Amino acid sequence: MKNALFFLLIISAMSAKAQDIISAKDGEKIKAKVLEVTPTDVLYKLFKKQEGDTYDIPKSEVKKITYQDGRIEMYGKKKKQSVSDATPVQHKSNNTTGYISFNAGVGLPLGAFGSTNWDGNNSGYALSGITSSLDFGMPIAHSNFGVAGNVSYYQNGVDVNSLENNQEANANPPTHFTAYYNTTAGNYQAQTIMAGLYVTFPIHKFSIDFKALCGVAICTMPSVINTVTVSNYLYSAASGKPYQSATETENESAFTSYAFAYGGSITFRYAVVKHFCVMLQPNIFTSAPSFTPTVNSSNGSSTANAISQPFTIISVLAGIGVPF
Repeated sequence: MKNALFFLLIISAMSAKAQDIISAKDGEKIKAKVLEVTPTDVLYKLFKKQEGDTYDIPKSEVKKITYQDGRIEMYGKKKKQSVSDATPVQHKSNNTTGYISFNAGVGLPLGAFGSTNWDGNNSGYALSGITSSLDFGMPIAHSNFGVAGNVSYYQNGVDVNSLENNQEANANPPTHFTAYYNTTAGNYQAQTIMAGLYVTFPIHKFSIDFKALCGVAICTMPSVINTVTVSNYLYSAASGKPYQSATETENESAFTSYAFAYGGSITFRYAVVKHFCVMLQPNIFTSAPSFTPTVNSSNGSSTANAISQPFTIISVLAGIGVPF
């Protein structure tokens, strides 16, 4: 008899161990066989009627489920995050919004500045040249917006061949005479100091900056020396030389003027390491200074005429910088 009672106790203990306990938030405990836990419900059968109907209870009404193997699943409380479930810490990108950089490249004249049209107003006959700049961008309150500025230098030569050809084609020498021009010229130069605003769009290690700037330009017209030879094209049969020939030299000295300047740029930056980046920067600069150069002639005459010479240059620069 004692052995039979002991056997029944063992069977009862094993049965208790084989059931799941659903603990509801209202205090009710349901002895069950949990079939499935969905995002919204707990599906189960009553432990004593496992061949019977399937029941469900909203997950929001469940406090915990104690499974037959001793595992406990809690509901209604924030699940404690394990080390394996933790979201990796996102380290700050090497690409930050502020920087200082040095750039150099080629400057291409646009509009009247590069025009070789003799009849055009303010034709500059400028050639492609060099451009260099020191740029910076300073973010405001660690945002993508900030103040920007640069100090730039531009140098462009003069297309003396086109200038000579146009002068010869439009000269008005006496009958039976031809004018020949020999022209030498210095370089156009401009130094700018500009400041303004910029916005940057970082994309991992890349960023794209858009800048709008204005300031002052110190522009210099090149010195130009024209040596004009006027010859009679009626040749002497005896000497084989023109009957008459005269040479005159006109010297137009370089002249510097200050003017308002404005421009903008798009900068493509790539952060190689934390404190070093490389960049590609197309930009545009324009100014319209006025000059009154003096032209001295070898015949003793001197003239001074006021002119306005627009400077418009689009540059493509490459450089290196320090992000911060």
